[in-house]
Amino acid sequence: MIMDERAGLGTARRFRLAAVVLSATFALTGTGGSLLADQYYEVGPGQTYSTINAALAAIPMDAPWTESHVVNIHAGTYEEHVDTTGRTAYQPTPTNRLVIQANPGDDVTIQLPAPSVYQSFVVRHSNVTIQGLRFTGQSTDLNYAYLRLGQYGGALRNGYVIQNNEFIGAPAYEARPIDVGGSDASWDVAFVNNYVSGGDFHTGVPKADVAAGNVFDRMKTGSSGGGQYINLNPGGHAVNNTIVGAKTGIVQHDKTATAPTSVISNNIMVDCADRGMYLNSLLNVIPPDPVPTLSNNLQFNNGEWVQSQHHIEDLETWNTWLTNARLETEDNSLDGYDPLFEDAASGNYQLQGGSPAVNAGLQTRWADAIAHIPGLEDMLNSYWNPIRDIGYARDGTHMGALIVNPVECQ
Repeated sequence: MIMDERAGLGTARRFRLAAVVLSATFALTGTGGSLLADQYYEVGPGQTYSTINAALAAIPMDAPWTESHVVNIHAGTYEEHVDTTGRTAYQPTPTNRLVIQANPGDDVTIQLPAPSVYQSFVVRHSNVTIQGLRFTGQSTDLNYAYLRLGQYGGALRNGYVIQNNEFIGAPAYEARPIDVGGSDASWDVAFVNNYVSGGDFHTGVPKADVAAGNVFDRMKTGSSGGGQYINLNPGGHAVNNTIVGAKTGIVQHDKTATAPTSVISNNIMVDCADRGMYLNSLLNVIPPDPVPTLSNNLQFNNGEWVQSQHHIEDLETWNTWLTNARLETEDNSLDGYDPLFEDAASGNYQLQGGSPAVNAGLQTRWADAIAHIPGLEDMLNSYWNPIRDIGYARDGTHMGALIVNPVECQ
């Protein structure tokens, strides 16, 4: 992703697999060994299409797709409101997707034309990947977001991969209605290695099945919204996120007693005004049933550790609840330890060498999160956007989204 100077990473984009981009069909062998043949639509000065919408209009509306259609955007700033509503006959599949991406190595900014526009992108179809873009210019009003995923009527939507993007000044997306799944057969959103900062908000990342390796930087805690960074679907995984300055870091609502068990692990939650986590269900019990799998989280300077049906101020009290009600504990988590960011005041959330979060993650959690959605690893590593962002977590060794030394990712 593109990181600005506040994150201490300059404007270097994540490392991509070396490839020659052709304007027609290009074949590439994916990480799983399968041959990917995709149709490309080149956007930008001197390219085939001058606007993103023009490229989208050129994609044939055949069903079902037998290849992925990749809108490949070259360097520049694009003042567009992108809307696929008129292309209702698009038929992406889980393996033949609509991909909207920055050209590998290019700095691409999507500037909202006017703050009165509710979203930069309106995507009405399932099985869409958006990656490598910087979004700016959105209103800070809590009713606005950069992406709208799904649609208001008709069939429910799912299968979104949002990775390697920046969302500046507003929430990343809203999603309604899309499948409320979390199961292998029906998943909503994988939100991986993104940077979100600023703005008023209710939920920064709603309806997530996988939220992994993201930085959430100081959204407005005094907002009229709920102030939640991650709203996890039943059965979802929230791992290796760095969350700074929310009202609530991670929210998980189970719908029934038989809802799949969620995983919340390897996260750093700091300066959350109300609480690090909010865990609730319709069962009106303490703790909620089923209890998410919890471990290896660090909380520092938050209002309280967790709210369930009651307010629980610290990890020790929370573990007492868990022990009494479930004969379990939240293992290897840290309460009240400063994570020792390199320079939190300027937004550099890399870890100092002496941070208690270094080597304190549970490695299997990252792999489990990616494996939670069948084929997600290949989706994340296709189209030259592998999870190899210098300085970013990709294996669960440490807590949080950023590691101590960029060399460790090479």
